[in-house]
Amino acid sequence: VPTQEQDGRGPVTWEASRLGGGDESFVLKASKKLRQAEQLITQWSPTLLKMHLDRLLWKDVPHLDLKKLWEYFVIYLYLPRLKNVDVLIGAIREGLESREFFGYAASVGPDGRYQGLRFGSGGGPIHLDGLSVLVKPDVAARQLEEEARKAEEVREEVKELETNPPKTREVTQRPPKEPARPRRFHGSVTVGPTRLARDAGLIAQEVVQHLAGLVGADLEVTIEIHAKIPDGAPEHVVRTVTENCRTLRFKTHGFESE
Repeated sequence: VPTQEQDGRGPVTWEASRLGGGDESFVLKASKKLRQAEQLITQWSPTLLKMHLDRLLWKDVPHLDLKKLWEYFVIYLYLPRLKNVDVLIGAIREGLESREFFGYAASVGPDGRYQGLRFGSGGGPIHLDGLSVLVKPDVAARQLEEEARKAEEVREEVKELETNPPKTREVTQRPPKEPARPRRFHGSVTVGPTRLARDAGLIAQEVVQHLAGLVGADLEVTIEIHAKIPDGAPEHVVRTVTENCRTLRFKTHGFESE
């Protein structure tokens, strides 16, 4: 049987063990001898597993990769000889029933929090996939306490909302804003002298009357007269038109030579 110092750096020594006689095969006798000397462990306790973890493997780290842990048991001779990985998993499963030994997490999240953390509760699979870890008991307990506190805060908030639901603000719907109304009007039209009376009456009825009917409307209607006289205006016409313009109070009027 090979043995080695506990730090793994000492020389490897071999110890010879004599097998007794009997009708059993060499393999059975060797297996029985190793089990009796605890050099081949077929069933292990979580107490012994934690003892090795505390003494050698996770002194300065909060958790240990479970796959790497099994590799340690395979490689280092100073660790106990477990028959197979099922012996290690059995010890872990038994240890998870209590909060005295360690916790188990399926993985470690980017924020350093343990995903699928189990501590003091059995059941569920245990994987050696390079993601799962064994967690120190004080570290596992601290995370579970934080999660329980946050869950309690959420329950209190929900209870408060159920007891005192927020008041719904009444939204007053305002009528749509009317577009701004036009405040000025202007227009001009040309009428022939032979239809002046008729067109002026229509303009007064269809346009001026509607504008004048508005409250506060201030209307100013201007009539412009432009006349071209190729042969010139006789004297009596000039005199009559000028006198009539004065009588009708034209603002501007007059004849021009050119």
